[in-house]
Amino acid sequence: MEDISLKMLAELGAIPTAPFYEHGIMRYVMEKLRLWGVPFETDKWGNIIAHLQRGEGKQQLAFVAHMDHPAIEIINENTACLLGGIKLEYFKNRKVAVLLYLINGAYATSGLLFNPQESGIKNQIQFTFESEKIISSGFGNWLVAPGFYQRDGIIRMRAADDLVGVASMLNLLKSLSENDAINCDVFCVFTRAEEMGGIGATLIAESGILPLDAMVISIEASKILPGANAGDGVIIRTGDAKSVFTNEANALMVKTGKALLETDSNFSFRRQLMYGGTCESSAFAVFGYTVGAVAVPLGNYHNMDPHGLLASEYIAEADFLKAQRFLLKLVEVARDYNGRDVLEKFKTDLIDTSRKNLNRLK
Repeated sequence: MEDISLKMLAELGAIPTAPFYEHGIMRYVMEKLRLWGVPFETDKWGNIIAHLQRGEGKQQLAFVAHMDHPAIEIINENTACLLGGIKLEYFKNRKVAVLLYLINGAYATSGLLFNPQESGIKNQIQFTFESEKIISSGFGNWLVAPGFYQRDGIIRMRAADDLVGVASMLNLLKSLSENDAINCDVFCVFTRAEEMGGIGATLIAESGILPLDAMVISIEASKILPGANAGDGVIIRTGDAKSVFTNEANALMVKTGKALLETDSNFSFRRQLMYGGTCESSAFAVFGYTVGAVAVPLGNYHNMDPHGLLASEYIAEADFLKAQRFLLKLVEVARDYNGRDVLEKFKTDLIDTSRKNLNRLK
């Protein structure tokens, strides 16, 4: 399972992507789902919703990851704009090398960005650019490194956020499709344009395509923070920059982590408020879903290194592989899990303990 997950992550890393230009990733995802016989549909916005249902279980799960990454959009032969959140200072007083692609994702030419200017629109910086060949539409990715580079336990990518989540969901679906013994009721939702404000996830949540009683779990590579560094293992994300997630989801994931620790001494996890960015669980939370999130600590978030230069994002290989084991175990644990029962038991225990000690409060 683990070798396949790394292979898929490497293959995804070689495919260019950008908000609104995820077509190459979409083709890859659908090709794999067809190969494994996993049922799926695409909504009218291009989000991909896969669903595997086998046997009976108490808790339905819906995993979510996005297919885009900050990039540039070509406006005309001389002008481009930023799609996604990268600080202006990473482009100032220098020329930035980019790889330029046609709308369909085919490579067109290389180019240089310069003269960055704030456009007045959130997360949008405009540039002048020059290229070896004339190109008047399409998108571009940073020329920072190969799409996937693995060495000394570290994986470097142009777009770990969120191809890590995409590869993880594909690996989970492959594992479940090949193992009839695992009862499951799992959605995997591959979304578009997250970097422009969670657009794909918001449209899905608003539409009601997913059942409201499904527990939504975002899977992301998330900015390293004190207490959540590369190599620290799986992060059970208690919240993000906008939201604190729900107790039922948190309890299920903690139960899963503890179950893995009982049989796997190399596994590690921790709970953390990952406030470095906003993930798609926040979009589902405002529409009434029970939500949680799983994260892999990410260095050079959005390609911004500590020295003011654009660079590859990086994760620890061990964190990624632990996340694969965690997600499969999460599906198994969810079969017999009822979040409301867990919280009701906690409430009952609190009341019983309080009543037994009433005489000591006199």
